[in-house]
Amino acid sequence: MTNTTHHIDEQTLTRFAMNDETLNDGERFTIQQHLRSCEGCQALFNQIDEFYANVDTELEQNKTLGERHKKELMKLENIPSVWTEPLSAIVPQIPKESIAKLWYFSRKYPVVTSGYIIGLFALTFILFFQFTPQTLKDRNPAEVFFDSQKKQYKILNKQREELWALNWFGDGNYTSSDVEKSTKIADLDNDGKNEVITVAFYLDSDPTDKNVMKIYNADGTLRLKKKYGKTMIYNKQIITNDFTLRNLLVEDFDGDGIKEFYIGMANNHSPYALLKIDQDGNTIGEFWHYGHYWEFYATSFGSKHKQIILCGISDVDSLQRAIITIINPNKLSGICQSSSSPHFGFSFTSAEQSTIEFPRTVIDDKFQTKPRVAIKTFEQDSLIGFEVRSVSSIPTIPYNSFEYIFDVNWLPVEVKAYDSSRQLFRISYNQGKILFPLTESYLNELKRKVKSYISRPKK
Repeated sequence: MTNTTHHIDEQTLTRFAMNDETLNDGERFTIQQHLRSCEGCQALFNQIDEFYANVDTELEQNKTLGERHKKELMKLENIPSVWTEPLSAIVPQIPKESIAKLWYFSRKYPVVTSGYIIGLFALTFILFFQFTPQTLKDRNPAEVFFDSQKKQYKILNKQREELWALNWFGDGNYTSSDVEKSTKIADLDNDGKNEVITVAFYLDSDPTDKNVMKIYNADGTLRLKKKYGKTMIYNKQIITNDFTLRNLLVEDFDGDGIKEFYIGMANNHSPYALLKIDQDGNTIGEFWHYGHYWEFYATSFGSKHKQIILCGISDVDSLQRAIITIINPNKLSGICQSSSSPHFGFSFTSAEQSTIEFPRTVIDDKFQTKPRVAIKTFEQDSLIGFEVRSVSSIPTIPYNSFEYIFDVNWLPVEVKAYDSSRQLFRISYNQGKILFPLTESYLNELKRKVKSYISRPKK
């Protein structure tokens, strides 16, 4: 018997399997003991034993096979059989590594392995369809939509799927323009998750809240809620705290990576304040004006840096005038007053770059209407336009409106009359209420009467 350091040779195992009488009792005992401790030799012995058992079976079933030589059998049968199948080499021990064990198991038990794989695929399929719609759904707010039927602010993702909603308790009509002015979506923390900032009144709260800013996290939880407004005095007149938050900008004007909020706060009559607020709700700057600004925009028109254009009306005397005020937001700090409203008792500010005053028309003077800058009509690289309108004295004609166009130096280059104004002038002239019709020379006169206040009066 040849017994190497680790294994018994194949010939000796074959003799042991065939109960060869040439093996004495001591050799048999040694082989038995070795097979108990060596998986490789035991596996080879099992294979040898199985081989000769199959030979015995075939010989039992076909007596003629025993009378033929092995060479003849191989010529007659052109398929593998127990006579032609070679014995394998020494079988290695079961591997220790996890991947190798898995491969060994899959080859030794293919049916069981196939069952496990099928089960795993089935489980993956179930979990995918049960949890994927929520786990893979984009949860980041990207748009605000007003549902007029349900009276809700609906927060949508980029795919316009609803994420959550806020109830609106107001009355009357509400438009997408109102939503755009009052509510913004921005990433305040620079973490890729957008917050929802709103100054919309009657929203998700007590209907009496008209002067509240709210910040919601991406998941709809309330992050901040703060009220603004206070009693004011203008020209010895006490103005009660009856303010409403109107417009909202969320901008990083100074480029420091931190966004600020710019909010329009208007009293029922006058005054108006542009508030600059940090992300904790603290007021950084207040720009006070006696009158109203209905709209404001962030733009780089006529400047290397972004500015804020306030569009509204000055209400300091009985002859209200439409005005535009241009603000440098980076210079807005503390409490200050506009150059056209000198009686708050505050300091003037270098944040006010310019105030443009528009002339009143003969229709405005005749019917004592209040013209105001309503909207920005367009903006190009070299030109920008604004609509100045007042309520018409004729019910069938809604507005007396003109478009004023400026160049990058904020100098007026053209004044255009809307059809409604031409009609209003024609009817008023034919009725003898005004002394002349609307002509191109009159439009040029309006252009010449535009005033721009670059420097501010001293306090």
